[in-house]
Amino acid sequence: MLSFQLFIFFSVLIFPQTSSNLDIFRNLTDSLTNKIFESLRYKTTSIQIISQENNQLNYLNDQIRSNFIKNNLMVRTGEDVDEILILNFSEASVEYPELFKEHIFGKYFLTRKITLSGIVILLKKSETFDFNFTSLDTIEYSEYSKFENKLLPFTIGQPPKEPFFSNLIEPIIAISATATAVILFFTVRSK
Repeated sequence: MLSFQLFIFFSVLIFPQTSSNLDIFRNLTDSLTNKIFESLRYKTTSIQIISQENNQLNYLNDQIRSNFIKNNLMVRTGEDVDEILILNFSEASVEYPELFKEHIFGKYFLTRKITLSGIVILLKKSETFDFNFTSLDTIEYSEYSKFENKLLPFTIGQPPKEPFFSNLIEPIIAISATATAVILFFTVRSK
């Protein structure tokens, strides 16, 4: 029983699970929250968040509110707050800029680029800063849609199409190599 548990533990460590696009956006939002915390005064205990009305990005706004609450910062509305935060997202996108193969008969892979950028204004502190967080990794082409969340359009990207000639050439190479091997086998054997 113990050996089975160790096997499961080490297999999880060896084969890590690829994060979904939404999980990566959560991580980027956490990075943004940390950057905002660095800019806030140490005496800040309450904050009002004003953000653009964008139904698609409300999830990210709620994630930031949640991070503030988890860190004991009260999120309120009204004038009796220590800081007023204006948050505008200029980009929250998923791109697949590159399609490639590891080797000739291998699987297709996509480069996945997830970007979260915008501007933060701290009104009472009279401070503003831009943010631009990017995550770049590689995923299998056949599985890219598993990482997207159809309910949140900002987690969906447009992948490039598979190249036509590579799909045509690979079977021709495989058939030619097999035919050559069969011909050589019978010609060498007949001598």
